[in-house]
Amino acid sequence: MIDKALDFVLKELNGFLTTKFESRQDFVALSNIVDQEGSVPDGAKDRLLLTLINTERESAAQSPNFHVRSQDGAYAHVSPSLNLNLYLMISANFDKYDQSLKLLSNAIGYFQGRPVFTAQNAPGFPAELEKLTFEVVNMRLEEMSHLWGALGAKYIPCIIYKVRMLVIQEAWVTDEVPSLKGIDTPATT
Repeated sequence: MIDKALDFVLKELNGFLTTKFESRQDFVALSNIVDQEGSVPDGAKDRLLLTLINTERESAAQSPNFHVRSQDGAYAHVSPSLNLNLYLMISANFDKYDQSLKLLSNAIGYFQGRPVFTAQNAPGFPAELEKLTFEVVNMRLEEMSHLWGALGAKYIPCIIYKVRMLVIQEAWVTDEVPSLKGIDTPATT
């Protein structure tokens, strides 16, 4: 599910930027900022990078256990869905600093103008998703420094979005509830 959401975002942003700059080049890549050796990964040079930096459970939208009905009429308990928020960093990894700022500014403008994606407003929106909402995350300079240190990279211009909300639901039956056949009532005289 995460891969489908991020692939959709990648295609949307690439489509916007290639149209805006009348280019055939993709400007955006889904990539780590550095690989395990600390080097820039292949395909991440001179690109805006979409990097998943965190996932968190959305506690405000908890789903209770619920029941599904099978073909034979019985009911079964299914585990509640897991609601996730994604923290997505868009960083500008260009040799030319002005190019970094220009493309990052355009990406920010895109999500400012389209903060919500649904099947109704975005062709190609994954059928498994209900909605994706983009919200800018404000980080203090100290927090940003810690993040870049944890990523193992030197700072480049970036913005972080909280992308709400992916609903993960595998309909695995946890137990079955027999269906009622009838109600026995005591006879009245």
